[in-house]
Amino acid sequence: MELNKAIIISQEIIETLNESCDRIEIAGSVRRQKAEVKDIEIICIHTMENENGLFSNEYSRSPKFGSAISRLGLLLKGKPMDNNGRYIQIEMPLYNIKVDIFIGNEENWGLLKVIRTGPARFSKFMMVACQNAGYKCEKMQLINLKTNESIPVRSERAFFHLVNVDFVEPNLRV
Repeated sequence: MELNKAIIISQEIIETLNESCDRIEIAGSVRRQKAEVKDIEIICIHTMENENGLFSNEYSRSPKFGSAISRLGLLLKGKPMDNNGRYIQIEMPLYNIKVDIFIGNEENWGLLKVIRTGPARFSKFMMVACQNAGYKCEKMQLINLKTNESIPVRSERAFFHLVNVDFVEPNLRV
């Protein structure tokens, strides 16, 4: 699919999911501005709701999230209402395109953004840089190899800084 059409579809997806997400952005080849797009990748932090009242600490995904996913297309993979789920794939028959939705949180947003923007070769390069800097990526968390502690990565630039790599604009990543 041509980039311009993929951008329009991506914006439609973001508009549909926006009410159920605290944060949502385009990733993948659309973000890298590739002329031809095979699929659409979206990253988001979904809204959590407290269903049990003011004094409860139990939160779950907003029902709006599951409803928005079902409005977009056919669910192929993942469970939209699974609080631990990190990946959903849908097919949008109207446009004949698959959409990958990756779900993160404030603590791993920067890592998620780098990895899901890609391309695969660049993501692998960043994982090698990660290891060289004394970290590993496990379940979309950055782990310090010496202390085994999870390191918050709240922005894309923070991740580049942590792994000692100069920031590379998405359209220049190869």
